[in-house]
Amino acid sequence: MQIVEFYTWQWGVKNSEPHLIGQIILEGNELRIQPGNSSQDKEFLEDVLTKPIRAADFQRVDGMRVPKKFLENLFMEYRSPYLFATKVQQVGEEDEKMTLCQYTSAILPLIRAKLSLAHIDRSHAAQHIRYLFKQALYGYDDFGKRYASEAAQQEYERLGKPGRIIEWNGWRQQRRFDAGRRDGIFQWEHVFTMSMFDRSLQASQEEDICVETVNQIVLENYASAWITKKEDQLLNERGKKSDRGTTLADSLKTYKELGIHLVDEAGKRVC
Repeated sequence: MQIVEFYTWQWGVKNSEPHLIGQIILEGNELRIQPGNSSQDKEFLEDVLTKPIRAADFQRVDGMRVPKKFLENLFMEYRSPYLFATKVQQVGEEDEKMTLCQYTSAILPLIRAKLSLAHIDRSHAAQHIRYLFKQALYGYDDFGKRYASEAAQQEYERLGKPGRIIEWNGWRQQRRFDAGRRDGIFQWEHVFTMSMFDRSLQASQEEDICVETVNQIVLENYASAWITKKEDQLLNERGKKSDRGTTLADSLKTYKELGIHLVDEAGKRVC
């Protein structure tokens, strides 16, 4: 079974969140449509998707895989000149997934470049390296530990959502159960913050940091969690947005001191 999700952004609207138009579910020769919340979404999907989606039906535009038919109908239907992003999930099939070693090997030159920068270097190029470095570290969400606060799970259940909130991996999936990053009630939080990760890399004392050292930091410390916006605000008010010590254990101690209780994917409380 293949699930394809379609999103659009409203170009020119400040802080615009992706709008989930709907899902196309392909199972064998059967094609089913799971539209978004409006009748316009349903009509649009039924109109432009009349056959199974193949690789040839897509083209890459600005780094995104975009259905060709969408390009023709986009502005007319949604009054938005911006492109649809797509996400394809293979359900019930084994996909080849990038391993931790492969990912670290891919971004290692960027890590080394960032660590070699002098603190006083504020050039345009240096600023971009720092930005790209931070974005690259977010990719470890797929390899680190995942938690959820007990308060977040309780709120998730109160809203009548299926399953557990910990099953969702990151803010890119947030629109499927919440109002989005800005307007939602949940927060995807890096328990082991990017600042802590950066300091751990700098403390490695290696002239040329290696894959094994980076992977050890990830396996021992990297963790993310779903918490509530109220819990996130509490962390900010107590000055614990990014500075929580050195290790994951330090972060968990901070959460516990603030009364934020996290559980792991097995449902066991970790703090």
